[in-house]
Amino acid sequence: MRRIVLVTDFATVTKEGERVVFRNGKGRWGVPVRYVDMILTMGKLSLSGDAVNLLLKEKVPVFFLTRLGKLRGSLFHAFPTGKASKRVEQLETFTKIRVSVAKSIVQRKTEEIGKLYRIDVEDALKSLERAESLKEVLGVEGEVSKRMFEKFGENIKDCGLEFNGRSYNPPKDRVNALLSLTYTVAYCLAFPLVLFAGYDPYLSFLHTGRGSHASLCSDIIEPVRPFLTKSLEDPLIRGVFSKKDFSKSGEGFYLKKEALSKFLSWFEGIKEEVVTRIRDSIVALEEVVSWRGYSSATT
Repeated sequence: MRRIVLVTDFATVTKEGERVVFRNGKGRWGVPVRYVDMILTMGKLSLSGDAVNLLLKEKVPVFFLTRLGKLRGSLFHAFPTGKASKRVEQLETFTKIRVSVAKSIVQRKTEEIGKLYRIDVEDALKSLERAESLKEVLGVEGEVSKRMFEKFGENIKDCGLEFNGRSYNPPKDRVNALLSLTYTVAYCLAFPLVLFAGYDPYLSFLHTGRGSHASLCSDIIEPVRPFLTKSLEDPLIRGVFSKKDFSKSGEGFYLKKEALSKFLSWFEGIKEEVVTRIRDSIVALEEVVSWRGYSSATT
């Protein structure tokens, strides 16, 4: 059983044989590297050279997050070789039918919202079909997402945590802190899968790349967000998370390190389904990227 390892606050990571060993002020523990999907760190982390070499050799990515759950950077092995044709197709598709690909991403997300939240999305799908620019596509995505979060808010209204609509950078309430962290972990899961498929994670269709943001990963998880959002309702309704599990930093909230184990325990329960959905999203993208009917497509 592979796992996500989340480390916080002044931890050190070393290598002992084929084990990754973690140390912090509370103790020491080791995990055979073959059982590790990825390492997420929120706080300061010291990686030994031997640990870095082992993680790179075994293709275990390390992601560095802020306390608010925003990705700062990553450590990953070399870009896969032998798949240059995939990246050429990706670039050709971006230059010739970007809007069409963006529409297909939003269509799948919209249909998923309709199914999971029992919302009538026919008008949104018709508007999407008529869309001729990326701005129009993003407008449809924003409207249907707003409706999803309204329904989400109604479903969790008795959970004891305030939610006044989606907010991020920073998340302005505790529920948004959980949403942001959930989406970030899914984004991190998508990163190696996108690389393994042979695509450039920084060349996207719906999202606009900026800085170190691997925007294609955001494209890939967009149709997965409704499932992630819906899945979070259960632990909120059951009271798994309470106000004491969060702290405030400036205008934003974040999950305290003591409560991260609760989050990981919940996320591990849905991880396999999330990975399956991410892979399905990559396959759906491949079907569009490999298509050659450029002449009749929207540019």
